[in-house]
Amino acid sequence: TYLRAEAVKRLESYVHAGGTLVCADIKAFSFDLDGVDLSDRRTALTGAALGDPLEATTCRVLENSLLPKLAGTAIQLRGEAFALDATDAEVIARYPTGEPAITCAQRGEGRCLYFGFSIFPDSRYGKQWRWLTEDVLLDEGWRSFFRSLCEKLGIKLGRDIWRFRYPPLEAPAPLPDTSLTGNRVRWEREQPIFVADRVAPGSYSYSTPPDLIPDVAEGDIPFTEGNLTDRKDAAAPDADPAVEPYVVAWQTTEPLQITFDLTEPREVSMVTTFFSGYLPETTLSLSADGQNWTDGGTVEALEAGEDILSFALHLPGGAFRYVRLDLAERPADNWAGIYVVQKHRATQLHYDFRLEIGGVLKSWAIPKGPSLDHAQRRLAMLVDDHSPEHAEFEADDCIIWDRGRWRPQGDLSPQQQLERGLLEFELQGEKLSGGWGLVRLKDDPKNWLLVKQKDEHSRPGSEVTREQPESVVTGRTLD
Repeated sequence: TYLRAEAVKRLESYVHAGGTLVCADIKAFSFDLDGVDLSDRRTALTGAALGDPLEATTCRVLENSLLPKLAGTAIQLRGEAFALDATDAEVIARYPTGEPAITCAQRGEGRCLYFGFSIFPDSRYGKQWRWLTEDVLLDEGWRSFFRSLCEKLGIKLGRDIWRFRYPPLEAPAPLPDTSLTGNRVRWEREQPIFVADRVAPGSYSYSTPPDLIPDVAEGDIPFTEGNLTDRKDAAAPDADPAVEPYVVAWQTTEPLQITFDLTEPREVSMVTTFFSGYLPETTLSLSADGQNWTDGGTVEALEAGEDILSFALHLPGGAFRYVRLDLAERPADNWAGIYVVQKHRATQLHYDFRLEIGGVLKSWAIPKGPSLDHAQRRLAMLVDDHSPEHAEFEADDCIIWDRGRWRPQGDLSPQQQLERGLLEFELQGEKLSGGWGLVRLKDDPKNWLLVKQKDEHSRPGSEVTREQPESVVTGRTLD
C-alpha cells in the first residue's frame, strides 16, 4: 500500500523500457511513505482504477491477446476482490457480475498486469496459511493461468527445487515423564506435536489476580480452562491470532504468588515457566500439606523484552500436592519497549513515529512532526510495521531525530488500545517525554492524531522540531 514515489518512478521506467510488471497487490502504491496519494499513478500505469469491493468467488478468462489459449478458464478466488475500472487496458478476466477482474495495459515497450483480487492469503494464522497451498495452488484454473503467464514471460518452470519435499515426520519418541498440567507441546520443523500427557485434576490461583491481561476467572482455575495452562490451544492450527487468550499479565509491580493445587501428592521433577517482558526474581516452593514448604530453587530476574523465554527448575524428586511460585516486586520503571522518531526527507519531509509493540515497530508517518504543545493535534498516518533493527537506521535522507523507551497507560494492553482506536502511553526520550495519545479518526482507519497530554513535560507554543532539528545519534541535520 505504501511505497516511495522514487520506487514508483523506477517501476514506471522499467515497464516503459520493455519490462512486464505483475501487480498482485490490489492496493499497491496507494500512498507515498509520507501519506501523499499515489493512486493516480497506479491508475496511469495499470490502465485501471480500483473500484468497489465485491463478493466474488470466481472469475473467468476472456478472449485476449496475452493468453489466448486460456479463454473460458475459470479461476477460484480467495480473500478480497475489487472491481477494476479499465480505462486504458485490455480486460483479461471478468467476475460473474461483469466487472473486470484482471487487466493488461501496454505501456511503452512493456506492459502491466493488474489483479483485482487477492492471490495470496491475507493472514498468517491458523487455517488461512493452508488457503495458499490447498485451495489456490491446487485450483486447476489458477495453475493453468499462472503457468501460461510464466511461459509467456520466459520464466522457466519445473525446476527441481520446486518439487522438494521434507520427509514425513516420524512419530515422536515417548517421553519418560508426563505433564501434570497437560499442556506440553513438542515442536518439529515449526510444527506442534501434541504429547499425550496426563492432566492432573487440579487448579491454580493467584494472590493478586492479573490486572493487565486477566485470566478466565478469579479464585481456583482448573488446569483445563486457565490461560496459564492452555499452550496446546495456542499452538493449534485454528488458534486465535491474538495473544490475549493464552497469556496473563500484570500492571501492578507488587510481589505476588501463583499456587498450583494437584489435589493429592504427586511426583514433581521439574517446573517450567514461559514469560515475556520483565520477570522478577522467582522462587519455587513445594508442599505436601500446604503448611510445610520445601525450597525448590530461585531464578534471578530476567528480561525478555518482546521475546518469549522460559526457565526450568529441576527437582530431586518427591511427592507434593502444592507448587507455589513467588514473584518478587518488580521495578516501577518497567518499560514496554523502544521508541524512535526518524526524520525522513522523501517526496515530502515527515517524521516516522515508531513504538515497539508485539515484536515489531508500529509506525505512523507524521507530516509536521510531534509537538510538545498539548493544544496541537498532529496528523499521524499508520504505515507498514518495521523490524526493531530499523530503529538504528540512518541514511543521507533519514536521521534518528529522537529515541528512548515507552510504556502504555491504563489497564488495557497496547494491542487492545490499538483495537479500540485510542493508545495512551508515556515516553522517555531525549527530546520527547511524558504522556501522549494516539487517536484513530473515523474517516479512515489509517488516519490517527498524535496528541501531547498536558503534564509537566508539555510546552505550550513550543516548536520542538524546529528548535531541535538534529539527530540524537550524529548531530547531523537534513537542512
